[in-house]
Amino acid sequence: MPALAAAGCHPKQTDLAIFGKLWLVFLILGSTGLGLTMKLFEKIVNPREIRRKLGLNQQEFWTKIGVTQSGGSRYESGRNMPKPVRELLRLVHVEQLDLTKVRKEDFDIIDYLRETHPDLYKSLKKAVKARENQQPVAAEENN
Repeated sequence: MPALAAAGCHPKQTDLAIFGKLWLVFLILGSTGLGLTMKLFEKIVNPREIRRKLGLNQQEFWTKIGVTQSGGSRYESGRNMPKPVRELLRLVHVEQLDLTKVRKEDFDIIDYLRETHPDLYKSLKKAVKARENQQPVAAEENN
């Protein structure tokens, strides 16, 4: 963990569990043969912009991914983020993924479904995307 401390991360035990889950996600997605490994580590261009769009202060934003406020401030000022921190930022703040809900079993089920019932997998994927596209509209209608 010295590399994490040098990068401005001072992980607690729960943060280490999150990093472990991140690497599990990386390994599972990277092993699917879909070429997702490179996409996982696309450059987060401006973390400050993401933070501001979410309406969070530095403390709120960075502690969600195990980074101190001062470390996050350095990243926002242009310091290079380590790949695990960049990926956590993307998963937690951009994709809005709750890492506490990520389970290996879920990925095993997804892989099984994709391999044994590709048509059903594609159909479910389209249904989820359609539902995601409808949610903001439904929320606006309720206001």
